[in-house]
Amino acid sequence: MSTTPSNSASVPGESSGTLDAFRALATPQSTSRPTPAAPRTPPTSGTQSTGNPPHVDSSQPSAAQPSLDDVKVTPRVPKPGPSARTLYNTKNLQKQDATRPRLMWAESMMKGFKGVVSMETFFKEYLPSSDDDSAAVTNIQERADVSLSTAKDSLDAARNENGTSEPLLNYLKEVVSNFPEGNKPVIQDTHNTEFPGLNKHEHPTKPDLGMSRPGLSATIIIRVWTNMGTIKELKWDVDLIDAATGRIRNSKEARDALVQLCKSGRNLLGEHGGCHVYVLTGFNRSLCRIFRFDRGGFVATEAFDWLKETDILPRFLHRLYNTFPGRMVGDDDTISIPSKSEKKEMYDRLCDNAHYNQRYQTVEEATKKSLWIKAAVNRVVDNKTVSEVVRCFTFGEPLSIVDSLFGRATRVYRVILEDDKSESAPTVFALKDSWRQTCRRPEVDYYDVIARYCEKNNIDMDEEGMVRCHGSLDLADEGQSWDSSLHVTSDAAEQGLERRHTRLLLTPVGGPLNEFKSTKALAKALSVAVRHLQIASDAGVMHRDVSEGNLLLQEAPDEHGEQKAFLLDWDYAEFTPEGLKFFETEFETRAKKSTYTEIKKSLKDFTGTLPFIAIGVLERNAHAKHHDLESIYWLLIWMMLRHTAHTERDGPLACNALFGQWTDDARSTIKRGHLDKPFGYPKGPLLNLLDDLARQVKNQNPSLRFRDSPKHMTHEEVLATFATHLASDGWPPADKAIEFSAPELKTETHGLSIQTVHQSVSRSSQKRRADELELDGDGDYVPTTRLTPAESQRKRSAPKRARKDETNSNQAPTRSRGGGKKPTATKQPEPGRSRKVSGTGRQR
Repeated sequence: MSTTPSNSASVPGESSGTLDAFRALATPQSTSRPTPAAPRTPPTSGTQSTGNPPHVDSSQPSAAQPSLDDVKVTPRVPKPGPSARTLYNTKNLQKQDATRPRLMWAESMMKGFKGVVSMETFFKEYLPSSDDDSAAVTNIQERADVSLSTAKDSLDAARNENGTSEPLLNYLKEVVSNFPEGNKPVIQDTHNTEFPGLNKHEHPTKPDLGMSRPGLSATIIIRVWTNMGTIKELKWDVDLIDAATGRIRNSKEARDALVQLCKSGRNLLGEHGGCHVYVLTGFNRSLCRIFRFDRGGFVATEAFDWLKETDILPRFLHRLYNTFPGRMVGDDDTISIPSKSEKKEMYDRLCDNAHYNQRYQTVEEATKKSLWIKAAVNRVVDNKTVSEVVRCFTFGEPLSIVDSLFGRATRVYRVILEDDKSESAPTVFALKDSWRQTCRRPEVDYYDVIARYCEKNNIDMDEEGMVRCHGSLDLADEGQSWDSSLHVTSDAAEQGLERRHTRLLLTPVGGPLNEFKSTKALAKALSVAVRHLQIASDAGVMHRDVSEGNLLLQEAPDEHGEQKAFLLDWDYAEFTPEGLKFFETEFETRAKKSTYTEIKKSLKDFTGTLPFIAIGVLERNAHAKHHDLESIYWLLIWMMLRHTAHTERDGPLACNALFGQWTDDARSTIKRGHLDKPFGYPKGPLLNLLDDLARQVKNQNPSLRFRDSPKHMTHEEVLATFATHLASDGWPPADKAIEFSAPELKTETHGLSIQTVHQSVSRSSQKRRADELELDGDGDYVPTTRLTPAESQRKRSAPKRARKDETNSNQAPTRSRGGGKKPTATKQPEPGRSRKVSGTGRQR
């Protein structure tokens, strides 16, 4: 819901969890009308009764819902996208050849690979035709076959992959030459064309052959992903898949080619918001494979020779471009582009809202990227709550686009409803579009339980500034005007891990936390988050993903000019036993039909956005409500290190030093060490607040050495701490957020803390992951049994022979102090001793 890139992915959203990465790889918007308050609609977003308008009964389960025996909840590992970017705290990690991101990409792709399918299965299940297209394919084939002889001669003379491009390019042009103009793609050699990344953190890419979206002008030069329909990557002799085993090859060349191909798949899905896409590879002159990507995973066809099996590419392109007029197979059939007159009409309505009238001065500015998107909104009809399908008009830039390939792929838009023709200004909603894993409970269940609890306990959600859900739509439910099968994935590598396409309508609309107007406003926002956590906890719901992207500031200021904060995104929330009982009592019909993961199992699932995960969760403890409170502390530290004038010794690299670890053990160790050190920041109420919170976090995580009993944080205690310091004098009036710019890591001139603490802990942990791999008979890496915390500790403490650290792409080689023991900078202090730095405040 935020414009900030560091959402969870679920980072990895998507958000992230433990990096058991390196596992399959050892080497990856002026009128006087006021802005209205959000409508006080009935809180039961997921329930409805039958009404005359078209509606969706989101309380009904789909036939595709898995049983408990089928589901498998997996740890949330970092994936390419915002999940990973919370770890990219230096420019080094944003480079194309950076080792760790490449490892992460390769790891994610290896896990997402479902397998190889035959051409018969591919055209029957993954690219079917609604009618017999044999005659049409034969006509295309006969016309294109004329160029095969010339193509064969050219391929025989080729000496590298560039030599294989022109013959294939000419053949593909011949294949599509007689396609209807509205469906015909433009095909071009793009291997020297840089296509910008989807966001400023991504490097450009150069796909070898580009095939445009249908119906573009033949004179267009394809330069951006907006115009691209599919691509083909050419390699001279690298097949990504071992034909004998059907597995992805574990060679550097194959992994690099895989990452390149998957980035193109991600860019196509991310740019167009489709349900699935197709890309191709070519190798060994005339051999090809077709890959199909969705948000669950991907499949590949068996290899085929396009010079000999001359019906495959004609059939593929004919079905891809000619199945639906003006669009491609895989495009979302619930999204359309508004006409020029529709844009003008909706803009005029939007201008009745004073805030957005001022924000968007022209039709072009507000509607350049506008879409019609179908969603559902709750309304009362004949004293019954019904969920009606409506068209939503998006305006402005998307609020958020999660750019990972697999996962929730959350996209958030500002929208107004097509049928909102009230005399006052239209209500502006945030439309959240995401792909929910089938084994996870719908997010709307948590919104409804919290809303019902507030209703029963006279808690004014609007006064509290809490998010309201005004409608939920599962696009994979059958019986709708669209193709429901398009909105559930089919490429997940394991049963139970498929995803369903869902949409929510929410208020208020928010902007990024990292645009706070003062540090006091930041602290106040965090205190609001604690209050929202408290209400949710009382309702029996734990958030489990407190992060920068899930705590936002209201986009439209209130009458005092203040942007209130609110906590949102309950994708990875879970009920407490009391919360589940409340849900089953209040929503009996829905509860009886639920087939989701048991609470005890779900609470053991590793959830959260990496930098903000509590120490106890990193150390494999089941998630509890005090862990969400600890995440508030780490979020405060994160914001201070990136957006305030702190005086930490590592300067711009301090965020990387604390949050840049890549294993759970290293993250836990570094965070424990941080709690024993004073924080570099000028004296004042913010530092005092930070110190008090740090003490509470430390008491919650006592020394492992002395096995002290933990004193868990409570909502009342944390709220009192915020209230005390927010009421104190001395807050700077306008110390607004400083924009974070990732620094360049120059190890040869940088201080010891990064080299000895960050590098050695990260490296030694990386090595331990490599030690936990073994080779199978085919030369592929497979994971061995994961070590328990006690086993990991014994292994770290065992004597080791001296050896040089491997040099990674971002940091100079160093040795860990103490020959394999934990770095001394992270050790707990002796009992009764304290460490203090003059002028910085904290004393232990």
